[in-house]
Amino acid sequence: MSSPSTVPPPSLSPVVTQQAVAASPISEIPIDILLAIFETLVLAWDAVQIMPILLSRVCTRWRDCVVNSPTLWSTIRTYEVLDLTTVSFDHEIKRVKTFLMRSKGCLLTIDIAIYSYLRHEGEENAYADSLPEFHARLHELSQALRIHAHRIKSLMLVVDEYQSTASILSSLKDVAMPMLAHWDVLSIYDQSWGVDDEDLEDEEVHAHSVLLHPSNEHCVSLYPNLRSVSLHAVPHHWSRFSPSNLVMLEIKMIPLKWRPSAPALMRILRANAHSLERLMLSVALPPDAYDAEVIPLPNLELIEFGFTHTSEVISLINAIEVPNLRVLMICDGRREYLHPTDRWNDSDFDAGITDLFAVIVSRFPLSQLTEMKLRHIALCPIPSPTPELLTDRMDIAIDFFCRLENLNFLAIYDSDFVTLDALNRVQRRVQAQPPKFPVPKLTFLQITDTRYKILQHFLWQRLGGSKVYKPLDSLVITMPSHWYQTSKWDTMNTRRLAQEVFPLISWLSPDEEQQLAAT
Repeated sequence: MSSPSTVPPPSLSPVVTQQAVAASPISEIPIDILLAIFETLVLAWDAVQIMPILLSRVCTRWRDCVVNSPTLWSTIRTYEVLDLTTVSFDHEIKRVKTFLMRSKGCLLTIDIAIYSYLRHEGEENAYADSLPEFHARLHELSQALRIHAHRIKSLMLVVDEYQSTASILSSLKDVAMPMLAHWDVLSIYDQSWGVDDEDLEDEEVHAHSVLLHPSNEHCVSLYPNLRSVSLHAVPHHWSRFSPSNLVMLEIKMIPLKWRPSAPALMRILRANAHSLERLMLSVALPPDAYDAEVIPLPNLELIEFGFTHTSEVISLINAIEVPNLRVLMICDGRREYLHPTDRWNDSDFDAGITDLFAVIVSRFPLSQLTEMKLRHIALCPIPSPTPELLTDRMDIAIDFFCRLENLNFLAIYDSDFVTLDALNRVQRRVQAQPPKFPVPKLTFLQITDTRYKILQHFLWQRLGGSKVYKPLDSLVITMPSHWYQTSKWDTMNTRRLAQEVFPLISWLSPDEEQQLAAT
């Protein structure tokens, strides 16, 4: 006779199990509400890959609901890393094909992240023999997407080497995608490349040639609804880049050798002149001169510039008109990628920054801007400027900020003393005219990764000076780790700040390799 501990528990028959499920409260939820809950779950970035499959395995009612709801299967996100075998990738391709089948006629959102070497840094040789099979699976995935290309609404691709790019995009070359609205490619093949890349070959550039066509008309015939293109570190033969009627164009981090020439960039802007609303060009501008022709961009509301030399931006600003600009973002890409301790050397100071401010003042409608971000922009970053230089740069900064009459959001990253201190100054009176105050309608100010002494001076002036400026609604301070201890910040400072702004948010985070908080 078996002991009680070894007696197996009684099993429920399928009929009893189904009755128990049917009697549960959740079974009373109407299908439309259940479907709305499922759609919310599927939208979660880390759950969308498997969530529909998991939901379909709970019970028969849920399975019927999920399998017969194509929208739950219309977002396909796949993340694959090179491995010694393709077992995992084979399962992933099978899953993608299931999603493609069950999404039926729904428009598709495709997000693909492929890592060949980035996750195996230092072990590349151990995985080299696996690359051919890995690329073969990528081509199989591409062929599956090609069959459904007419339904693709958004395609985002993240890759770390160009053979993977070619394996995925080769099947989509010259394939009509009439519903495609968003094209986003992020290349992270080598985060250590400099301003030039001699190893990049034409055949590798050809991997990104899906959007290159003989004419804008041919491109429009294939992608009539394409409105947004984002290319990060993606080299192109830009003279054949053909999308037109774009609402958003983003080109970032292009090696100098593969940046668009001035004529090519002007041709691209001209083809999209009357549709562009957002233009982001960061470390992607050509150093050569532009034609005398000025291109009007009447609908452009947001523009972002990143540069390695101010001459790149100055030339482009002089070549465009943006009468309805509302948001301006500028980044000194050269200073951004310097070691923090090297950003404050005389030799790294771009004297052309004053010319950049001057051309922005003369060409852009600053009085109607509502939002601005300045990243690593420094009017006077040198350690010991002469009094004459300091006064000259301070006057430039004050005049610039006084022109921002309707700005309510300002974010400043890694500021120098002049740029930040100008926010607390009053412009000198000219004859009988009343004084002007910098950014008079500012309500939200964010200060990020600023040296402690600069921040300390700004806050002391802001808190202890005369209250001639409009109090802020929000102040966000993001600083490197340990600055709190270094600065001996105490609760009295926090209480005084809380009286000045509400709410006060202080984020203490290790954002820099070198502690900028050093006194």
